[in-house]
Amino acid sequence: MYRLFLSLFFFSLLFSQNNDKTAYPITIDTTLEITPKVITLAGGGTFLTDHSGNGNHGTISDATWSSDVPDNLSSTNDLSGTYSIGEGADYATFYAAASALSSYGVSGPVTFNVLNGTYDGDFSLNSISGTSEANTVTFQSFSGSAGDVILTDSYNYASYVAQLNGADYVIFKNVTFDRSTTGSGYTRLIELRSGTDYITFDNCVFKGYDHNSNSSNNSLIYTYSSDQYDGIVIKNCTFTAGNGYAIDLRNGSTGGTGLEIINNTFTDTHGGIYAKYFDALTIRGNTIKGSDMYNFGLKLEYCDGANVVEDNSIYAPDYGYGIQLKYCQATSGSEATIVNNLISVESTGIDINQYNTYQNFYYNSVKSFNERALNYHSNNDQFDIKNNILYSASSASPALYVNDSSGFTGNYNDLFSNYTYPVYFIGNQTFTEYQATGNGANSVNLEPVYNTDSTLVPMRLALDNLGTPITGITDDINGSTRSETTPDMGAIEFTPSG
Repeated sequence: MYRLFLSLFFFSLLFSQNNDKTAYPITIDTTLEITPKVITLAGGGTFLTDHSGNGNHGTISDATWSSDVPDNLSSTNDLSGTYSIGEGADYATFYAAASALSSYGVSGPVTFNVLNGTYDGDFSLNSISGTSEANTVTFQSFSGSAGDVILTDSYNYASYVAQLNGADYVIFKNVTFDRSTTGSGYTRLIELRSGTDYITFDNCVFKGYDHNSNSSNNSLIYTYSSDQYDGIVIKNCTFTAGNGYAIDLRNGSTGGTGLEIINNTFTDTHGGIYAKYFDALTIRGNTIKGSDMYNFGLKLEYCDGANVVEDNSIYAPDYGYGIQLKYCQATSGSEATIVNNLISVESTGIDINQYNTYQNFYYNSVKSFNERALNYHSNNDQFDIKNNILYSASSASPALYVNDSSGFTGNYNDLFSNYTYPVYFIGNQTFTEYQATGNGANSVNLEPVYNTDSTLVPMRLALDNLGTPITGITDDINGSTRSETTPDMGAIEFTPSG
């Protein structure tokens, strides 16, 4: 209760109507009692407000603030702190929360705790004023379980569930994006548009619908606009079904930086990862597997600099390609490294297509069922392959195919095919003929006898300890320490049974 004492004189208020001016004397009581509505904040301090609680941010009563209002709350109505989404919460829907962010911006880190439930309907996050590396916006399951919060859109031809259109520094954590049961015309879940940077998906679940189509309308995460996208991080997530690619970043441009795709699992997603115009990217620890996978496990185009592609497992007996590189150009001293990957596919295991430079392929285990384990095409330069196991089960294709030997160096590899000629080196060659070219002096021609097609653990005793140490690579795909003197070829340090 406040008591305000005012010393006032009588005065006249001029009121104008139809050009007639009439003066009305007003007498004001010199004692007023004011009872404000007060909300106590969890962080300390109070402010006068009338928060509707229906998804609007609320309004400030007469912009009147008490003396102990925290610095992160201001009369501009921007958001800072923790809010909730769900029935009876601060915001009923993601759409309402997104609208508040777009309208008011943020003045500090913001977290939306999402209550358990299924949220049907798309939403768009546009540019949010005030976001930064410190002032992030996080949407997360309140329970901590992605299965408790499901975002979907039951409209048959909805273009997306969540669109990020110029939003920066946004994090989705422990939520599910699901269009697996609608039979919808499109199954795209996330659409990234121009001006969107520093977006993280952590421990999320993405579920699509199998249309048996390569259309990008059915890719699960998709860059819609041609632009430079920086700081995209996708980690610890699971992707199921859908078509096109699970992660389809084909519309990057001019060298986006900071792309990290780490420790994700892809199952029956038709295609795995497609990245274009991302420099010095990291793709590590992902598992890509399933049937009816007819596209690429990993496709990189115009991705320059010291890319790191390591510890990935690609097992898809229907895949045309495990990994393909095209126009990926690094430099001396800052080479790209493709290390400790398991690749088991129908056709080409690794395709070095054209105009790739300074690419190091070390300690990879590859099996092709019907074609080449590694294909080195043309106009490439400074390509080094070492400590790899390249196996083709085909009786008509070599394990290693080198169309143009310019810039190619290979040694300490196991090259085996059921074909008469295990190597094509500007012509079909026996293994002895290949070694006579000056390549592969320490390479071998041994069937690895993989334990299974999905795990590719060699069982061949004669193949043990035939690799050579490589500086900076101290463990295998499973984190096991490699020998400092006689490491094994391939992605796995193994102990053969005989």
